[in-house]
Amino acid sequence: MNAERILVDGKSFANILYEVKSKLNEADLNIFLNIRTDTYVLNVPNKLDETQKRIELYTIAGADGIFIPCLSHEADIKFLVDKFQLPINIMAMPDLTNFEKFKELGVKRISMGDCLFSNMSAILKHKLSKVMDN
Repeated sequence: MNAERILVDGKSFANILYEVKSKLNEADLNIFLNIRTDTYVLNVPNKLDETQKRIELYTIAGADGIFIPCLSHEADIKFLVDKFQLPINIMAMPDLTNFEKFKELGVKRISMGDCLFSNMSAILKHKLSKVMDN
């Protein structure tokens, strides 16, 4: 897929989230909604400020956690963890892999993204190409 990735307007997404959370509550379904924001993935201008605005909107709308892939600056992580009660979840990045440091900063969940799958696929492709060559 070569579609351009865009960041949906925060208020619009918060409205959708509110509707989803309301329907879940009406159905008496207690599902943890870990809401992703791609402010760091897409490197938006003023990404820390934009992330804060989105967390505020998503908290009001019913988010149970916030996932911020590509957030790797320790000061930004600490700031967001300290500012918000919702659990802040991040993605392990090549330059950010110290799980003890994550714990120190207050991170509640760490995603490996598709890293393990990609590595396993690369190994499998390599081994299969060797089989095909023989």
